[in-house]
Amino acid sequence: MISQFEDLSNELIYEIFEYLDYYHSYQGFFYLNSRFRSRFTQSTLPLKINIDLTIQSNFNCFKQDIIIPNKQRIHSLRLSNCCMFHTNAFILFDKISLRTLVLENIQPQYFVNILHQLKSLRYLSSLTITIINYIKHRNSAYQLIFHLYSLRYCKLSLGSSRTLNLASNTTSEYSPIEYLIIDDGIDENDLSSLLSYVPHLRYFSANLSCEHDDVSNVQKEAFEEQVKLFQSSFWTERQWFFEYGIYHSGSRNQRILYSTNPYRRKYCIVHERPHDITVRNEDRALYKSVNHVFVGNENDMNQYMYFFLSAIELTLDNGFSIAAHASISIGLSRILPLQQLNTLIINLECFSALNFIELLSSMPNLRTLTLKTMAFFKQNKITLQRNEKLQLVSKTNNITNFTFLDPCALNRVEIFVMLFPHLQYFKISNSMGATESILRFLLYKTNENTRNLKLLCINGTYYLHQLNLSISSGTLSSDFKRAEIGS
Repeated sequence: MISQFEDLSNELIYEIFEYLDYYHSYQGFFYLNSRFRSRFTQSTLPLKINIDLTIQSNFNCFKQDIIIPNKQRIHSLRLSNCCMFHTNAFILFDKISLRTLVLENIQPQYFVNILHQLKSLRYLSSLTITIINYIKHRNSAYQLIFHLYSLRYCKLSLGSSRTLNLASNTTSEYSPIEYLIIDDGIDENDLSSLLSYVPHLRYFSANLSCEHDDVSNVQKEAFEEQVKLFQSSFWTERQWFFEYGIYHSGSRNQRILYSTNPYRRKYCIVHERPHDITVRNEDRALYKSVNHVFVGNENDMNQYMYFFLSAIELTLDNGFSIAAHASISIGLSRILPLQQLNTLIINLECFSALNFIELLSSMPNLRTLTLKTMAFFKQNKITLQRNEKLQLVSKTNNITNFTFLDPCALNRVEIFVMLFPHLQYFKISNSMGATESILRFLLYKTNENTRNLKLLCINGTYYLHQLNLSISSGTLSSDFKRAEIGS
């Protein structure tokens, strides 16, 4: 009878490895014995590598053991760690057979240098790039991307600036890009010049900004007549739709027109409907594709029923009354399935610890949480530890990304770590003068609840200075990559 993993046949071990990410299987097995090491060094199969947040020393070992010796085998590479993108990080890309590249959390100052290095990737057909903050001169970046002559798919998130100032293409050289997705805003005046570089485009998605003269004097009937022009079979057979949204602001009902495919609507701000507006059956169908719901108060919440069946992200604004907090889970369950949510943003300022715990218990699949404040958390750590509901939530929740927007003292950090033992990413606004004690608590290797922590973000250059002092004095380990972002 087989009693050890090492006794399994090569065929069965390779099948098991198919279920593991390549980087994780490397971490677990590369140094186990020579048999497993040969599986990484002697194979000729194409490699797909996915590296999430990790410390610099681990990445350097992986680069020396796997990336450099196997350049020609790497067909797909995803890097998601802002600390990796220093000036020399991409020299290793020279003359490799990379087809797909995904780069996330790049600092703006390294972006153009990275694009220059990508010129050597002759087979690169798919490129996805996400920038931290934004870059100032997007036009030069687009020019470099359009000169990657094997590129077919490109997705860019370069910041929120809308003005592109890209000159029209007057040469006979064009980009082969067929699928272009731009998450940033683009002014309508830049659209023509942008498209002049990509004549082979088959799919294009962007946030287009259009500004026109005031139309507040146009009557409701005129709007509806214009909408009807786009409801003929010519448009519907192609699934092209012209829809209008109704928003309530103060004493006025504002009607905002937009051209859209409703099956792709992803974001919805829930507003209380004016009394003279009825819910249409087609409205209910439109909301089936929404995955991010913004709810401002309990009145807005109670106006909408069973619309958001595909929601995975929820934002709660500060308009809820204190009396509504205790039943907020019940109210939300009427408009969206709480168990499938993976992202929650809470901007409530008067939310008690017990109501907060109750809300979390109704969302077992949360991965990302943003909390504005905990000013009304009257209970201390000892009291909360005795709460059976909290103990259950602490053991069952899967939150890995947590952001706290208010100033954060050590006692609050201790509560968060107790609540979220699987944290990988932790961001706080500032440390209220307790920087060293918070760093020692979070980064100490004997802290079981922070063993998964891979990235800690604290706003302000002062805290980076404090971190460097703690490391130089020997208070903290030096096995951390430090970086100042957005300076």
